Amino acid sequence: MVIYNVMDVEQKPLLLTGHHGEISAMTFGKGSTHVLLCSASVDYVIVWDIDLCQKRIQEGKIATGTVIGTLLGEVVHLSFCFSDERVAVCSGVTVYILTSERHELISTLTGHLGPLTSAEFCPWNKDIIVTTSEDRTFKVWNVTTEAVCYQSFVISGSPLLSAFFLEENRQLVIGSNDGQVWNFSLPDDHKCQLVTKMDLQNMEKIHQMHQRLEEQSAADKLETSKPVLEMALVADITTVQQKDNSWLCIGSSDGLYVVDVATSELLTALYFKDYTSLSFAVAGSWSISPGLDNTMVFLVSSLFTPCVALLEIHLCDLGRVWDVDGGFSVFASSPLLLESPLNAEFKRKKQNHPKKKGAVKEQPLVFHSKVKSSGYCTSAPRTLFSPKTSIQKKSSSKKGSKNTSVLRDYPSDSEAPIIPHTHLTIANKPVYCLQYSGDGKQILSGLGDSSVLLYKSSLNGNPTVYAGHDKPVSSVSWSLNRQCWLSASEDQTLRIWTHGSAEPAILLGNHMFPKPIRSAQFYYLDKFLIFANGPSLYLYLYNVDITRDDIKRYHQRSVVQLAGCFTTTSATDITAMSAANDFLSYIVLVCGSDRSIQIFDMNRGTVASKLPYAHRRAIHCIAQNKGSVFSTQTPDSYNLFLSSAVTDGVKIWDLRTLRCVRRYEAHLNRSHPCSSAFSPCGRFIATGSEDNCAYVYDIRSSSYLHKLQKHSDTVLSVTFNPATPELLTGTLDGKLRLFQSSSGALLSPDTGAAVHYVPKVTGQTLPSPGNMILRRSLLLLLSFHFLHAVPQDGEQEDETSFDLFEISHITRRTLGAKQFRGQNSDAPAYRFIRFDHLPPDRASRGTLIALEGPDGRRQFEIVSNGRANTLDLVYWVDGSQNVVSFEDVDLSDSQWKNITLYVHGENAHLFVGCILMDSFILDEPFYDHLQAEGSRMYVAKGSIRENHFRGLLQNVRFIFDTPVEDVLLSRNCEVTKEDDANIVSESAEILDVSPSITTNVIGQKTDELGAEMCERSCEELSTMFQELKGLRVVVSNLIDGLQKVTEENTVMKEVLGRMKNSKEKNMCWQDGRLFDDNEDWVVDSCTKCTCQESKIVCHQITCTPVACASPSFIDGECCPVCMPKDSEDGWSPWSEWTECTVTCGTGTQQRGRSCDATNHPCPGPSIQTRKCSLGKCDSRVRQDGGWSLWSPWSSCSVTCGEGQITRIRHCNSPVPQLGGRDCEGSGRETQRCTADPCPIDGGWGPWSPWSTCSATCGGGIKSRTRECNSPQPQYGGNMCIGEASDSDSCNKKSCPIDGCLSNPCFGGVDCNSSPDGSWECGPCPAGFRGNGTHCEDINECDMVSDVCYRVSGTQRCVNTDPGFHCLPCPKRYKGTQPFGMGVEAAKKNKQVCEPENPCKDKTHNCHKYAECIYISHFSDPMYKCECRTGYAGDGFICGEDSDLDGWPNQNLVCGANATYHCKKDNCPSLPNSGQEDFDKDGQGDACDKDDDNDGILDERDNCPLLFNPRQFDFDKDDVGDRCDNCPYEHNPAQIDTDNNGEGDACAVDIDGDEILNENDNCPYVYNTDQKDTDMDGVGDQCDNCPMLHNPDQTDVDNDLVGDQCDNNQDIDEDGHQNNLDNCPYVANANQADHDKDGKGDVCDYDDDNDGIPDDKDNCRLTPNEDQLDTDGDGRGDACKDDFDNDSIPDILDVCPENNAISATDFRKFQMVHLDPKGTTQIDPNWVVRHQGKELVQTANSDPGIAVGFDEFSAVDFSGTMYVNTDRDDDYAGFVFGYQSSGRFYVVMWKQITQTYWEDKPSKAFGISGVSLKVVNSTTGTGENLRNALWHTGNTSGQVHTLWHDPKNIGWKDYTAYRWHLIHRPKTGFIRVVVYEGKQIMADSGPIYDKTFAGGRLGLFVFSQELVFFSDLKYECRDKPELPTVFTR
Repeated sequence: MVIYNVMDVEQKPLLLTGHHGEISAMTFGKGSTHVLLCSASVDYVIVWDIDLCQKRIQEGKIATGTVIGTLLGEVVHLSFCFSDERVAVCSGVTVYILTSERHELISTLTGHLGPLTSAEFCPWNKDIIVTTSEDRTFKVWNVTTEAVCYQSFVISGSPLLSAFFLEENRQLVIGSNDGQVWNFSLPDDHKCQLVTKMDLQNMEKIHQMHQRLEEQSAADKLETSKPVLEMALVADITTVQQKDNSWLCIGSSDGLYVVDVATSELLTALYFKDYTSLSFAVAGSWSISPGLDNTMVFLVSSLFTPCVALLEIHLCDLGRVWDVDGGFSVFASSPLLLESPLNAEFKRKKQNHPKKKGAVKEQPLVFHSKVKSSGYCTSAPRTLFSPKTSIQKKSSSKKGSKNTSVLRDYPSDSEAPIIPHTHLTIANKPVYCLQYSGDGKQILSGLGDSSVLLYKSSLNGNPTVYAGHDKPVSSVSWSLNRQCWLSASEDQTLRIWTHGSAEPAILLGNHMFPKPIRSAQFYYLDKFLIFANGPSLYLYLYNVDITRDDIKRYHQRSVVQLAGCFTTTSATDITAMSAANDFLSYIVLVCGSDRSIQIFDMNRGTVASKLPYAHRRAIHCIAQNKGSVFSTQTPDSYNLFLSSAVTDGVKIWDLRTLRCVRRYEAHLNRSHPCSSAFSPCGRFIATGSEDNCAYVYDIRSSSYLHKLQKHSDTVLSVTFNPATPELLTGTLDGKLRLFQSSSGALLSPDTGAAVHYVPKVTGQTLPSPGNMILRRSLLLLLSFHFLHAVPQDGEQEDETSFDLFEISHITRRTLGAKQFRGQNSDAPAYRFIRFDHLPPDRASRGTLIALEGPDGRRQFEIVSNGRANTLDLVYWVDGSQNVVSFEDVDLSDSQWKNITLYVHGENAHLFVGCILMDSFILDEPFYDHLQAEGSRMYVAKGSIRENHFRGLLQNVRFIFDTPVEDVLLSRNCEVTKEDDANIVSESAEILDVSPSITTNVIGQKTDELGAEMCERSCEELSTMFQELKGLRVVVSNLIDGLQKVTEENTVMKEVLGRMKNSKEKNMCWQDGRLFDDNEDWVVDSCTKCTCQESKIVCHQITCTPVACASPSFIDGECCPVCMPKDSEDGWSPWSEWTECTVTCGTGTQQRGRSCDATNHPCPGPSIQTRKCSLGKCDSRVRQDGGWSLWSPWSSCSVTCGEGQITRIRHCNSPVPQLGGRDCEGSGRETQRCTADPCPIDGGWGPWSPWSTCSATCGGGIKSRTRECNSPQPQYGGNMCIGEASDSDSCNKKSCPIDGCLSNPCFGGVDCNSSPDGSWECGPCPAGFRGNGTHCEDINECDMVSDVCYRVSGTQRCVNTDPGFHCLPCPKRYKGTQPFGMGVEAAKKNKQVCEPENPCKDKTHNCHKYAECIYISHFSDPMYKCECRTGYAGDGFICGEDSDLDGWPNQNLVCGANATYHCKKDNCPSLPNSGQEDFDKDGQGDACDKDDDNDGILDERDNCPLLFNPRQFDFDKDDVGDRCDNCPYEHNPAQIDTDNNGEGDACAVDIDGDEILNENDNCPYVYNTDQKDTDMDGVGDQCDNCPMLHNPDQTDVDNDLVGDQCDNNQDIDEDGHQNNLDNCPYVANANQADHDKDGKGDVCDYDDDNDGIPDDKDNCRLTPNEDQLDTDGDGRGDACKDDFDNDSIPDILDVCPENNAISATDFRKFQMVHLDPKGTTQIDPNWVVRHQGKELVQTANSDPGIAVGFDEFSAVDFSGTMYVNTDRDDDYAGFVFGYQSSGRFYVVMWKQITQTYWEDKPSKAFGISGVSLKVVNSTTGTGENLRNALWHTGNTSGQVHTLWHDPKNIGWKDYTAYRWHLIHRPKTGFIRVVVYEGKQIMADSGPIYDKTFAGGRLGLFVFSQELVFFSDLKYECRDKPELPTVFTR
C-alpha cells in the first residue's frame, strides 16, 4: 500500500507491506486521536497506525501493523466504528466483527443470500450495524446479540452497494447499482420506515429540464446505469443560504451528484467527461472526505485503467452552481401595461347614473418592510385589507346602536390548532372544498352531492344550503367584501351567490365550457373571476347587481364579460390554480396533468416560466401563502407556495428562485386529491391524508408536528381560520372537524366587543367593561342537588368587583333564601329553595343570573342544567335564542365548586376550580345587543317558577378589568400569565328568589360615564404610533418607486419615438443591441439567432461528421475540424470505431486502416480492438419469473398426532414481465408433521345384557360385563373409570316344590312343571340358540353383516356373550352406536354413519360475508371459505370489493401466511386480479397512466412497461426498440413461443428445441424426436391428423382435428369423434384417463389399474394395492388430501379428480374467428395478464373467441367483466361447451338495442340484455353465423336462444359485473347468474338443454373494444348433484 500526503503530493509516500495476496479493501479510521488504516487480503486483515508507521520508517525500521484476522476469504468492504474500536469485515455472505487492537473475533453475522457489498456502523448506537448485499436487501444487526433487528424486503432489481447514516435526522440512506437511493428512518426499535426514494437517472433528467439545457448529442443521450458507489454528507457551508438542508454527495461511475435530501432534488452534477484534464471517464471507486477551507476532497479510481485522481471542490462554488438569477415576486412591482388583460373594463352603453364620489384608481404597490399581506391600498368598488386602527366613536345612547369593532391580531406565536373542538356530520358525500370568509366568521363547504353549505365558523346552528349544481362542487371562493361568493362544479358551470337569495346572481356555464371548471376564485381585488377549464385559463369581468329591472321584473342586472382566455404552453389540462385576491398581484400559479407548474404573468397575459416535472404525478393542489388581514409576515414569506400530488407528498416552493425548498411526505396520499393549506401566520401547513388523519407540519421541518387522528374517513379538505388559530377539516364521508389552538382561546383580544351600557347597581357605578368574565362558585350541599359558590380569599373590594348578594340586598330574611355556613366563613352562603317542590331533586334546571330587558324579555341567562349535566349560556339576538352548553361539568355532585365563566370577545371559557373545562366561540357577541336602560338583573330567578334555582350559592360576583389569571391566582391556581384581558367574573348558580328581589333594578345611564377617562387605551395608542411609522416607510418607498417608473417611462418614450416606420417596428432588441429584420448574429460559438418580425429565433449550429479519428477544436468555432498531418509509415488515417457489439454490458469495438505497401513497410497492426461498456443491461427486459423466499413454515395443524405444516411463496421476485417464463414448481409446500401421538382415554362400551339368574327361585345372582374399547386407551391415555363387571340379585321368590326346583333349564329360560313332577324348558333367550336346557350365544355380527358401518370392508361390530355392540363411527363421521341381543335387534337397529359436513352443520368459521364450500370429509380441512360476490379476502376475513376482481378495497388482517387477496386493491375501481404494479408505486398498472414512469402515457408509450422516454422504434411496429423482441423485424404481436426473449419473427429456432426452423417439422412445438408417422412433413407433435397425410393442416371447424381425418361422428355428443374418443358411448368431454390405458375413467372399472375395483378402491385414481388407511376414514393414505395425485392439495385444486387440470389458466388459448372473411373490422386482440386468469380484448373486432385448451364435463365458470370505454355498445360474454367453431354455448350481453348494419344474409336485431344461446351451425364460421349471433332470437340452422333476460338491462360503461355459470351436461342443467356489485342483476334460473355434453371454455366479443375479463375461475363439478349455493 502507498500512503500519500494530500497536502504535499510531492512528498515521498509511505510504503506499507505485509500482505501476501492482492489487497482487496482498505479504509481509514473515523476517530480523531490516531490515524488508523485497515487493509485486507485473502490472507490477512491488518490495522496500521499511520503515525507510528511513519515514525518507524524515519527511525530506519520496518513499518508493521496488527493482524486482527486471518484467512477470512476475499474481503470486499471494511468499515471502522466511530470510536475505531471495532472493524466490520465483509467477505462472501458473512460479516466478521473484529477488534482493532488484537486478533479477536467479536461476532459473526450471517444471513444474506448473496455476497455482501457494504457494512456500516450506526453513529448513535455502537451496537448497531447495517449491511447491504447483492441479494438486493439490507439488514440491521445487533452486534452484541448477533440478532437481526430488521430485514428489508427485496427493494431493487439490482444489487445494493452502499449505506450511509444521516445522524442529525436519525436516517439511513441505501444506494443500489442502478442509481436508486432510499432514505429510511431508523427509530429506536430499528423498524425502518421508507421516507423517500430517489432515482439518479430521473433526477438528472428533471435537473436538466430545470436548467433548460440545450439538446444533447447522441452520445450524451446514451442511458447508462449510475451505481451509487459512495455517499457522504456535505460539510457545513457558511456561504450558502440554505443551511438547514442536508446535501448529500453521491459518487457514481460517471461523476459526482449533489442531492438535497430535504427536497429529493438534484442540485448539481459534475461529470468526468466535462473535465479534459481527467484521463478516465468511468469511476470504479470513490472516497469522500471534508477538506480544509470550506472544501470537499474526493479520491476517485478508474474502472478500466490503473489511474487514481484526487479532486477538490470549493463548497462556495457549489452553492453558486445551485443559485439561480431571476425569479418572480408575488407583489406587483411594475405598472400595468396598456395592453394588459388586467386593464379590461366593461363595454356597455352610456347610462345616466351619477358617478360615485371618492372613487380612487387602483395602483400597484411595492412593499419593503413588514406589512399586512394586502398592504394599505384601497379601492372604491372593492375592499382591500383594512388597516388596523383602535379609533372608536363614542357610544350612542340610542337603542340598538353598536360599537365599531377593530381588527384583532392573529397570534403569531400561537400553538398549532390541534385540540378537537367540534365534530359535525353534514352529508354522506365527500367534502371536496372548504373556505373561510375573510373575517373568519363564515365557512363555505362544497360537497359531493352538488350542494354548497354556508356555516357560521362555530359550526353551530343549521347551515344555509345553496343548490343548483348537477355534479360535485369542486371549488368555492369568497369575495373580499364577503357579500358574495362563488362555487364551481364538475357540471361545467360556475355560480355566484349572494346573501338572502336561493338563486345565483350569476350563472356561468350551460355548455359554454368543454370540461369541468377547476379552482374558480375572485381575482385582482374582486375585479375579475378567474378559473381553469381544460388547458385554458379564463378571466372574466363581472358585476353583481341583485336589484331587478322595473320593467323586466325578473331580469337581473348582474353581468359577466370575457376579459381574456390563456392557454398553457403544454396544452394539457389544468388541474389546479392559485392567485392572490387580497392584494394586487400579477402572478397566477397553474399546475397541469403533465406534472408541471406554470407561472402566468397576467400583466402580459403569458406564461412567464415553467417548472417541468415538479412532481412525479399530476398535481392536484397548489396554494399560496396569502396570510390574512389579521396577521403580519415578512414580505418574502408571501413568495412561498405549496403543491401536492398523489404519491409524491407536499412541496414548498420559493417563487423568487423557482426552487423547491422543502418536502413533506409523512402523510398518506395514494389516490384521493387531499388538499393542503398555509396557516395565516405562515408558520404551519396542514394537509389531508388517506389514513383518516390530518397532518400539521412546521414549515421549517419535514417531520410532522401533529397527527390529527380519529377522522372517520380520508381527509380531503383542510383550511385555516384567518382570524384565529383554528383548523377545519372535511372528510370523504361528509364530516367536519374543528380544531383549536391550546393558546388560541386567550389570544384574540377584541377591545371593541364591549357592553355599551353599564348597569347601575345600588348606587355603585361599574366601570366600562372591555370584555366580560362571569365567574361563579357553586356548591352542592345536599346529596340530591346543585352547585354552590366557593369563598374568595383576598379579593379586593374596589370598583372592579361587585357582590351581587350585597347589591341585591339578599339576606337571611329574604323569602325563599336561607342562610348557611359556606366553605368561606367570611361570607354568607344562601340556599335557594322552591316551596312548591320539596324535597329538591338533582335533575332540576335553574337560572343563576339573568338580565331582563325593559320589554320584559330575557336578554341573557346563565342556567345550571342538572338533568343534562351542563352549564348553559343563553342569550337572545334579534329575537333568536342562542344556547352555548358546557357539557360534563358535574356540578350536581353535592360538593362545593369554584366556577368561573370568562367571556372574552367572541370566546366563552368555563373554569371549574383551576381546570379549563371547555371553550366556545359565540356566533355573535351578545353584549353588543344588551340594553341597560330599564333592564333588570336577577339572581337565582328563572323566567318561570320551574326554572328558579335551588341549591347553595356563595360569593356571586361580577368582576371587571381584571385578568382571568389574577382571578384564578386568587384561588391558588397555578396559571401562566397571559396578555392583558378585560374580564368580568361571576360566581353564582341556583335559583328561587322572592318577588321582592325581582324589583331590584340593575342599571346605569350612559351619561354618567367617567368623563375624565381617555377614550383610548395605552395599547391602542401604541399600535397607532407603530402603524403611522409603517405608513411613513411605505409612503417613502412609494415616492422612490414613482421616481423609478418616471425614469423608465422616459426611456420607453424615446425608444417608441424612434419606431416610426414599419422597418423599425420589426427590429429586435437583445443584450442592449438593436437588430434589423432578418439580420443574423451569433450569440456564442454554437448558437445562431435571427430577427424575424420583432421575434428572436435562435437555433443550435449543426456540425457535419468529420473523417478523422482525433478532430481538433479551434477557438471561436463550434464544429470540430481535421487538422492535416503526415501519415505514419504509409498507413492511412484510422477509420471510425465500429458500433459496440452489444447494446448493454461489455462488448468490443474495432477500427482499421489501410497500407500503401508499394512505398512503405507499414509496421504495426491494421486493425485495433478495444472494449466498450454501455452500462449494466436493463434487468427489466423480458424477465422470467422468480420465486420469492419461502415463508416460514406454519405451525403444525395439530398439537399431537399427525398434522400438516405449510409454507408459501409468490412468483414476484421478479414478476414475469414481457413474455418472461413463469416460475416453475409450486407456490405452496405441505409437509406432514408428526408429534407424539395424542393420548386417547379409554371409554366403556355398552353393557352386555344381564346373564341368566343363577337360580330360578330362592334368590340368585345375575351379572353383566362391558369392555373398555370405545375407544381403547392408547398412547398413555387413561383407563376407563369404573368396573368392567356388575352383578345383582335375582329370582328372590321362594321356590315351589316341583320339578323345576332343580333349575334344569338354561338361565333365563322358563321352566314348566307338571303335577307328576316332570318339567319342560321354554325357548332360549334372545341372543341365544338351543333346546332350552342348553343355549349358546349367537354371533349377531356374522348373521347380520351390515349391522355396523363398514369402512373399506373392515368389520366394526363387536360380539359379546350375550349380545353385540358397534364401535363408534369412524373419524370425520357422525352417527349412532347401537347395541342389543339377537338377530332381530341387529336387523332393527343398524348403525348409520354419515360424513361430517361443517358447512351443513354450521360448525365452520367462515366470515359472515363468505360461503362455506364443502370439499369432502376425507380432506383436511373438510371445507374452504370463499367470500361472496362483492367481497374479497381469505374467506375467514372478507372486505368490500368494489370492482369484483377478488382484492378488497382496504387491507385486511388475515391469519398467518394467509395473505392471498387480503391486501388492498391497487386499482380499487378497475378490475385487475393480477395486481401488476411495474413501477412499484402502489398504483396498479391497469389504472396507472404511466406504468414505467418515463413521462409518456401508456396509451402513447411504445414500451409501457419499460422506461424509454426516447421512444425509438426502428421497425415501425409500434413496439419500442427497448422492449421489442425483434427490434429490426416488424412484429407488433411480439409472439415468443419459447419465451427466450427473442421473438418468433426473428428467431432461427422458434420453439427452442435446438432444431432450426427450416429443418423443424414442428417449428412452433418442442419436439426433438421429429417423429412424422404419416410422412407429410408435419411432426406428430403438431399434426392435427398424425396418421393421415395432410401437409396443409386445414381445420375449418376449429376443433383441433384436421379436415382430412375429421368425420364429425360423435355418438355421445361430448365433442370427441368416435374413433378418437376413449369412451365413445359414454359422454366424457374431459377425456380423463389416469392410468393411461386408452380407456377413459368413466368407462374404466379400475381407473388406477391397481387391481382393485373403483367401487372398493380407497384411492380410485392412485395405485395402492395395500389399501392402507391409517386413520380409518375410508380415504387411503396414498391419496390423502390429494386425490388425483397431481401434487396440488385438494383444497387448492380446481379439479381435484382430474390431474390434467389444477389451476385456471388461459395463457395458452385458441383464437377462433367466427367471421374470418369479414373486412369491415379487425380480428380480436387478446392481452393475457395474471398468469392466464385475466384477459383484455382491446380491438373493435369481428366476432371472435379466445378458447382455452382445458376440457370439461360438469363445470362451474365465473369471472368479472368490465368495459373500460364509452366508445361502443355491443356484445361481450363467454362460451362454454365449445366443441368446434359451429358447436358451442354462448352467453352474450348487449348494451343497447340495435340492428346490425349488414342485413345480408339475414336481418339481425340485437336487443339489450343478457342472452344464453346454443350455437349448432350447419355452415360454420362466416356471415350466416355472424348475423345469427347478433340476432336476439332463433335463426334456423344456426343459433337457438335458450333464454334472454326479460328486463333487457344492458351493461354500463366502467362498471364491474360478475358472472357465475353452472353446467351439468349429464342432466342438461344450465344456470347463469350475473351480479352488479353485491346484488343479482340477472338470473336465468334452471335451463335444461342436452345439445352438447361438455367441452372447452372461452371468452367472446363482438364489435366491442376494451373489455376486461378478470379474476377468471373454473372448477370441475363431475358429481351429478346440483349446487344450492352460488360462490365466486
